Amino acid sequence: MFVGRRRFADIIILVCCTILSYFLIRAIIDHVKHVTHEKNLKGNMQQWKLRHPKIVTESKDIQYIDENGPDSFIYKAKPKHDIQNKHGHHEDDDDDEEADDLELEQRIRERKRKQALKMDQRGRKRNALEINQRLKIRNKPRS
Repeated sequence: MFVGRRRFADIIILVCCTILSYFLIRAIIDHVKHVTHEKNLKGNMQQWKLRHPKIVTESKDIQYIDENGPDSFIYKAKPKHDIQNKHGHHEDDDDDEEADDLELEQRIRERKRKQALKMDQRGRKRNALEINQRLKIRNKPRS
């Protein structure tokens, strides 16, 4: 009878350990999935930011900034008195409209220049990749 109780206790301990190990393994797998999903989201966000410059639409009253990437467009509206100029000072309400127009034109020119530079760099990268592909095809050993 003593041997039977011992065997029964061993079976119960074995079942409990199996159940606990199952939950531990599930928790580890879920954690790894969550971490890799976060890394993928972060990588996708960085790729999206490289492909799309920050979307900024300015008006006199509200500045809309897209900070969340392609999947969720959440726009933050800022009243005019909260908008700061490039030196970190709040803009005055009685600024000349001409100065604002000149600054806006300068920003637009700078943005277009940066976009043209990005396009040039992408074109160069693409051409370099195509050249490398052609060289690999040419230098491929013949069997």
